[in-house]
Amino acid sequence: MPNHDQIELEGRLSLAIQAYNEGKIKSLCAASRSYDVPFSSLYTRDRGTSSRRDTRPSTCKLTSTEEEVVLQYIVNLNTQGFPPRICIVEK
Repeated sequence: MPNHDQIELEGRLSLAIQAYNEGKIKSLCAASRSYDVPFSSLYTRDRGTSSRRDTRPSTCKLTSTEEEVVLQYIVNLNTQGFPPRICIVEK
């Protein structure tokens, strides 16, 4: 769970990129100073790299759709009165 400072930084980064793209600020360096964000973070976000918080880890074995299906299956088992044991879910 990101803390308040990280959320605030993300918001300032978004505002800085928006101001730069709309032409309100002429350079990324000036946007970095105006919105008090690290230039390196602003530069990488402007080039299209997502924040670590918004990307799915590469170590995940399931896609988000597959994960949602498994969760729904577990909920269905539970509502029918069956305990969602690992041996039942992994089939």
